[in-house]
Amino acid sequence: MRNSNRVFYNGRPYEFKTIASPDGKRHFSLYRNGVLAHFVTEDELDKRWPLTILLDQYFGEVKIVSPS
Repeated sequence: MRNSNRVFYNGRPYEFKTIASPDGKRHFSLYRNGVLAHFVTEDELDKRWPLTILLDQYFGEVKIVSPS
């Protein structure tokens, strides 16, 4: 779910801060470019495996060129 200082929500990475509530649930403030974008509970975050995150990063940097 986490990649160093990021979590994923609706398929997009966000920087975050956590807040623990009295009921034991963790709430996340999600930031994009330093601006609060969403406030969600932990169970609303995308469940991602480290391998999936690495593949997303790799394919995000690789440009696929189709033959002409």
